[in-house]
Amino acid sequence: MTKRLAAIVWGSAFWVLWAFQSDFAPHNMTSDTAPPPYVMLVDSGEYFPAYHMFDGLTGVSDTPFVYLSPSGTVGIDLGAGNCKSLYSYSLTNNDAAYAVRVPKDWTFQGSNTLSGWTTLDTVTGQTAWGTGENRSFTLSIPSAAFRYFRINWSANNGGGESQIAEMTLVGLPGTCPGLFPLPNSLVVQ
Repeated sequence: MTKRLAAIVWGSAFWVLWAFQSDFAPHNMTSDTAPPPYVMLVDSGEYFPAYHMFDGLTGVSDTPFVYLSPSGTVGIDLGAGNCKSLYSYSLTNNDAAYAVRVPKDWTFQGSNTLSGWTTLDTVTGQTAWGTGENRSFTLSIPSAAFRYFRINWSANNGGGESQIAEMTLVGLPGTCPGLFPLPNSLVVQ
């Protein structure tokens, strides 16, 4: 039985992803540095702070992250020793009245050093965002494990500012640096 279980795990990436994936993004942030160990990575230019992407609030009256440019970069530090392998992510727009601010073209990247970034996904042409709309993007294969993740958008949908109401990061357990390990409970005999 143990050998068969191991064969199923190795033979079916879908089963592994289904069994172990979870949203590892915080959805209770109250500032760009709280709660620990999370830290938002953003340069100057935010109108409403970046932590709003991870505060769990997506209603029309809730405050999104707003950046004072049609292009930019924002990311999150998961904290020392906290690496994850990304499988998918999503962006949420909270208000169709500001859909012109939502990123349209971007790369999604991961890093363990902040000096070298690996592009995990490239997206273009994401237009016509509705109120409360959440769009998910799945990588072709799970990424290596990273401590830092960021979205680097080159264009939004025509606004002078950019905004993201919420972001999810769905992934697998990871070890810094490297690929995700198999769970300790699986033993091959």
